[in-house]
This record gives sequence, structure tokens and C-alpha cells, in this order.
Amino acid sequence: MLVPRDWLPAPITLHSTGSATADGKNYEGLKVNTSDLEILLLLDGKHRLMRLEVPEAKVSVIRD
Repeated sequence: MLVPRDWLPAPITLHSTGSATADGKNYEGLKVNTSDLEILLLLDGKHRLMRLEVPEAKVSVIRD
């Protein structure tokens, strides 16, 4: 069986960024890094995902 290299799993690192503020609200931040991508996850006090940001692509997904 031949598996293309693009399909092989890559390592993922996850780091706490501590407190973060976005749009006047306070969150706990997590930074996810892969070989191709950096993603910032912002969680509320109940640890619900409220924002997902990809800074390099200038993309934000915001939960209402």
C-alpha cells in the first residue's frame, strides 16, 4: 500500500497563552501549531470554544 506523504499525520503542539482579550471580552487562550498552520482558540470561563482564529489567513470564527 502506498500512502502519499501529504496524508501522513503530522505532530501538533498545543500551548496555553493565558488570558486574552478580544472585542472587549476576556478569554483563556490556546495556541495550536502544526507544520503548516497556527490556530488560536479562545475559550470562555466554562471552557467553551468562543473564537477560532487563523492569524496568517486573517480568518476569525466567532460564536454568538
